[in-house]
Amino acid sequence: YAITFSLFLASVGSAAGGVISCIFTSVPVGICAIGAAFVLLGFALLLTIACIASTKGVIRLTFLTWRGIKSVFITKGGDGK
Repeated sequence: YAITFSLFLASVGSAAGGVISCIFTSVPVGICAIGAAFVLLGFALLLTIACIASTKGVIRLTFLTWRGIKSVFITKGGDGK
C-alpha cells in the first residue's frame, strides 16, 4: 500500500510539474510530464487492485490457518479426550 500511495503522489506531482512547465518553460516537456503522470496513475490503480486482492487472500489464509490450529486442540462432540 505504501508503494501504491507513493505512485499516486508521484502522479499528482508530475501532473502539477507538467502544468507549471507548460506555463513557464517548455510545452513539450510539460506534455511529457503530464503523460508520465497518467502512466504513474495507471500503475497506482493496477497496484491498488492487486493489493486489495492479496489482502483478501491473506485474511482468508489466516482464517484457515487458525481454524486448522483450533481443530488440533478442540474436537467436536466433546468425547473427553
